[in-house]
Amino acid sequence: MRLLGIDFTSAPSRVHPLWFAHATFDDAANLLTVNRLESHTTFAAFDSVLAHSPDQTILAIDAPFGLPLAFLDWAGLTGSWHSTIPAIAAMGDRGFESLITRFRTKQPDGAKHPLRSCDHLAGAASPINIVRPPVGKMFFQCATRLARSDWRIVPCRERDATRIAVEAYPALVARTLIGRTSYKGGADAPTRLDRQRSRELLLSRLLQQGNDKDDSRLTDRYGLRVQLSSTSLRDQALSDEDANALDAILCCVQASWAWTQRTHGLGVAATADPREGWIIDPATTSPR
Repeated sequence: MRLLGIDFTSAPSRVHPLWFAHATFDDAANLLTVNRLESHTTFAAFDSVLAHSPDQTILAIDAPFGLPLAFLDWAGLTGSWHSTIPAIAAMGDRGFESLITRFRTKQPDGAKHPLRSCDHLAGAASPINIVRPPVGKMFFQCATRLARSDWRIVPCRERDATRIAVEAYPALVARTLIGRTSYKGGADAPTRLDRQRSRELLLSRLLQQGNDKDDSRLTDRYGLRVQLSSTSLRDQALSDEDANALDAILCCVQASWAWTQRTHGLGVAATADPREGWIIDPATTSPR
C-alpha cells in the first residue's frame, strides 16, 4: 500500500512549507518504509496529489476534515459533509472566518471554541480556532480541496474508491513515544538544543534503534515497525527545527495503522458523525 503523510499548513511558504512523507506499508511484515521527504511552498503539489495519485494510496493529513456539530447547527449547515463543504467554500476564506467570529461573539465563555468528539479524545484544538493554532484556516484550505476530489474521505464521504484520505494527528504518535515532551522549535539556543534532543529520542524510539532497540511503545500501540530507506532521511527529518518533516512521517504511522484496521472501518469509532470527521488513531477508537 502506498502512503503519503502530509503536515499541512494554511499558507505554505518557504518559511512554513507543506511537508510530504512518501512511504509504503508491507502487510505481511507489518513494516512501514519511509522513502522520501519533500517540502512544498504552494498548494500546487497538494492539488497534484489529489488529482494524480495512483490507486491503492492512503493519504494522511494533519488537518481537520470536519467541524464541530455545535458550530454547524448554529450556522444552519445541517446537510451532509458532501453538501456542507461546497457551501463553506462558496463563502471564501474571509467569509468563513467572519462566520466563525460571529459565532464566537454569540457564545458564552467556555463555549466559544467547541470540540468535535474526536478532539476530546485526542486532546486536539477546536477546528474553529483561527489563531494560535489557525486550525480553522487549515480546515478551509484542506477540506474544500478534498471535497472537489474523487477520493474516499473517511468517514465524511464514504464511497467505493481505492484512494483514501484520513485525518491524522501526529501529536498522538509523539505522545506514545516521548510523552508530552516538546520537540518543536525553541526561542533560544538552550531550548532549541533540548528540543533537538527530543526529536532525536522520538526518532530513535520510532525506528527502535540504538538504546531504544528494545523499546516496544510503537509496536504495542500501533502493531507495526518503521524504517527509513536511507540514512539521509534521518538527517533531513532532524534538521527541520519545526519538526514538520518528522510530523509527516508520524502521519504515515497513523495511515499504516488505519490500513491494518480496514475490516473495522479503518479505525473510525462506531459513534463518529460523518459531518465532524474523525482523527485516525488507537487513542480515538471505540469498539464497533
